[in-house]
Amino acid sequence: DDSVRGDHIDLNDAVFTHKLFIAYCREDLEQVQQLIHCIHKAEAGRQISVWFDKYLQTGRNFEEVIFSQLDGSQLFGMVLTPHLVQRNTYVKRQEYPRALTGEKRMIVFQLADADWKTLRTELEAIAQEKG
Repeated sequence: DDSVRGDHIDLNDAVFTHKLFIAYCREDLEQVQQLIHCIHKAEAGRQISVWFDKYLQTGRNFEEVIFSQLDGSQLFGMVLTPHLVQRNTYVKRQEYPRALTGEKRMIVFQLADADWKTLRTELEAIAQEKG
């Protein structure tokens, strides 16, 4: 499809009012795809351009593309699952701290039972380090 160009979706970019960057653990890819489907089924969600790393192309500098998409988004969505809480993930090490440097609205999508208190404590510590 010509509307998909490697690192983002160009199709009717002008009709989208917001860009949502979704940060998640690879093990949760199937759930993330279902989440995106639900977002776009909702009336308000149809105006949101969603980006997640499934759009990465081989041969590109992954971190450069990820940061470019993250920096260009108004919304930062973090997918809360046990995988995110239990590991020292790229989301916690790189994406979340980067999101703090911009004026982004943070959204947590809890897709499974997970220890929100532990994650919140970790995220607060990261925010204090950045701040």
